[in-house]
Amino acid sequence: MKRNILLKGIITCLAVVFLSFQLSAQSVTNYTFTGTTATFTALSGASATSWTGSTDDGLSTLIPIGFDFWYMGARYTGISASTNGWIAMGGVPADNIYTNSLATGGSPRPVIAPLWDDLDIVATSNVTYKTSGAVGSRVFSLQYLNVKWYYLASGAVCSFQVNLYETSGKVEFVYRSDATAAASPSGSIGITATATGSGNYLSVNNLGTSVSATTEASITTKRVTGRTYAFTAPIPVAPSTLSFSAVGNTSMTLNWADLSSNERGFVIYRSTDGINYTFISQTAAAATSSIQSGLTAGNTYYWKVYAITEGGMSTALSGSQATSCTGPVISQLPSSGLISYYKLEGNSNDATGNNNGTFQGGTPTLSADRFNIAGKAYTFNGISHYISTGNVYVNPGPLSTSTWFKTTTTTGGALIGFSSLQTGWQRKQGPFYLHDRDRHIIPCSCTRRREKVPQYNCLL
Repeated sequence: MKRNILLKGIITCLAVVFLSFQLSAQSVTNYTFTGTTATFTALSGASATSWTGSTDDGLSTLIPIGFDFWYMGARYTGISASTNGWIAMGGVPADNIYTNSLATGGSPRPVIAPLWDDLDIVATSNVTYKTSGAVGSRVFSLQYLNVKWYYLASGAVCSFQVNLYETSGKVEFVYRSDATAAASPSGSIGITATATGSGNYLSVNNLGTSVSATTEASITTKRVTGRTYAFTAPIPVAPSTLSFSAVGNTSMTLNWADLSSNERGFVIYRSTDGINYTFISQTAAAATSSIQSGLTAGNTYYWKVYAITEGGMSTALSGSQATSCTGPVISQLPSSGLISYYKLEGNSNDATGNNNGTFQGGTPTLSADRFNIAGKAYTFNGISHYISTGNVYVNPGPLSTSTWFKTTTTTGGALIGFSSLQTGWQRKQGPFYLHDRDRHIIPCSCTRRREKVPQYNCLL
């Protein structure tokens, strides 16, 4: 529907002046255009979306892409569609703008325009979307079916699809010619940057054979069925040699070598299971490190670092690193009443110096602790291995213990406690800590029989 949009056009220009500063390092002219003939296959199992306005001049709500799509150096997870054949990246436009202008139009920009003109989608159910494919190679498809090219057309003139490709950042348009002739067509097909003006768009010519960044073509003929246009971003060389430094309880620094000459930056994804990754941060071009904070102590984090151009991502540089979990040092432990502190770091000594232990029943195997640090724990055989201590405690009062263990037993057993014997096993009165066959902790104040035992030795 024709109407005056001068004021809204001014607002649009003001908005994009602000946004153009943010992405000034990107160039839409780095996208390569190709035109081919393929097959238009209507989507099946696609979803509809909600709209405001009419089928002639309306806007969709934000539609989820289903993955991170990189375009002009920015990450997008959603798009909004106009009934007039263009889509806005990352937000819902302020106006459905039917007057096509790749050079200056659209708010917000950037704009992706499979057929920008005064269209009518006839029914909101004619515009549907679907995300398909496996992680890393998914494709988001937005489909316009049975569209009137010019809102006064007598019937369906054409159909078209927009495909957004994960990782490669490719933008693709596929067309179908429907039965009715176009009425007063004067459309635009192409893509834009956030900035406006010459050099900030690619406009497909009417023949569909080339694009221009300085002259906007007028599309006056329908595309034949299967006609396909692709805008492909360059793919950078992947970084190499991922390493980790300054590893702390809640932070670490990722380091890599920059092997690419055309990246616009690096993007970092993180996982806690090595399967599901989430975008974390983006660096400037030529960066070779990134400080990552806000982590959890004692957790293993899996990382992927990609070089990125306007839209293309390199293969991932992957690695993993656990954060530290610095245990208490002596100065951090209670200043009074501390009986013993057994680190088990290559010996059975008491770090307080009060009550060194002795390996009994053989020497257990030195192994890695819960942070996979070698030589910081022992593996006991569950049969004969234990540690005894020499000090005798007469009528000990209330006490607290803290023990870390990892077990493979299915029958349970003792962890730490007191006995009237310095060595050997005795099921008598004493505060034993047990674990059952289901590996539950059981604090026990007594066992099989009660006897008055006036003095005790510690057993681990």
